[in-house]
Amino acid sequence: MSLIIFLYFLFNPHKFEKVCSMVWWALSYVKKTTDYRAIKGEIQSKINSFVGNLESKTSGTFPAVSLKWTARDEKERIDWEDGEAIIVMRDRGGRNKNFVHAAYLFTSEALLKKSKIHLSKTQKTSVDLFATHKLLEAESSASVQQFMSDYFQPQVTKSDDVRGLVRQFKHINRIGAFFPILIQELNCLGDKIFLSKPTGEVIEEVKSLINFLERFSERDVGDINVPAEFIGKYTRCAIKIVASKALRDRGDITVHHKVISDTLSRGFENVYVIGDGQKQNMGYMNKVVNSVLNGFPDVQLIKNYQFPGQIRKSGRLSDVKTYLACLRNQNAVKHLYEDNDIESLV
Repeated sequence: MSLIIFLYFLFNPHKFEKVCSMVWWALSYVKKTTDYRAIKGEIQSKINSFVGNLESKTSGTFPAVSLKWTARDEKERIDWEDGEAIIVMRDRGGRNKNFVHAAYLFTSEALLKKSKIHLSKTQKTSVDLFATHKLLEAESSASVQQFMSDYFQPQVTKSDDVRGLVRQFKHINRIGAFFPILIQELNCLGDKIFLSKPTGEVIEEVKSLINFLERFSERDVGDINVPAEFIGKYTRCAIKIVASKALRDRGDITVHHKVISDTLSRGFENVYVIGDGQKQNMGYMNKVVNSVLNGFPDVQLIKNYQFPGQIRKSGRLSDVKTYLACLRNQNAVKHLYEDNDIESLV
């Protein structure tokens, strides 16, 4: 029994941190100094749980987090050590206040660290606000109101541009595409190195990517007039829907296989295959994906999972389960860019 418990915590370290924080909270009634250990363990476990969930939805690798208390006269910051993000912060005198500040410090300084050098200030602020809100919703609903009051509302109130981007993220997230697609694409953008500094060009491309994902999220089911491919200089992704009942009932994967194969052949880096998350359609989608992988040895299945979302039918939103498989085309991945360095995908 002891071995089973040991192995469980070995493979679920954030669970162990949560148990430890509970122990420290119990001890805090006896000794005041254990409060800091309890808060530290709770913050670490919740942020690391969020990071683990994020990694399960994207191809990115995000840093594990630890917390270090500092004196009031010292600067708060993120230190990096052996791939770990160490949040150095002051005590804010409240359990929720401490967690909210640590969460926002993590998303603003550590999440998408490499990517943010390519984003505008408004884009960075909007991503930070929305990502922190999702972190708190998932890990500490009791802290959401504190965050909305201390961070979210002041930033949104003073900037119409931030307000507009957050609204777009909300629409994109409604179909479940904020983290598995937008954050994935931004993370890939961070792996690219520009031998010149096309800051304005990249900012406009990120803006176009966000507009593309919002248009797709707002489309009616079956609307073929909304683009399902985004072709940028630095970001190239496509969304392919596999949800044809007639083809599925016949077991015919030929059409979907050809569409996805043609897309990969045209040099798209990431192809997101999505469809109904019911068991029968998931099995059909897996057959389509496996047939594509067999024909493209350099294409990898990065992630596949089911998640809840909403789709629009005749203008009305419906709750659905969605299945997503992300294909990564290694042949299309490019890291170094020079001026006017672009290849046509037409």
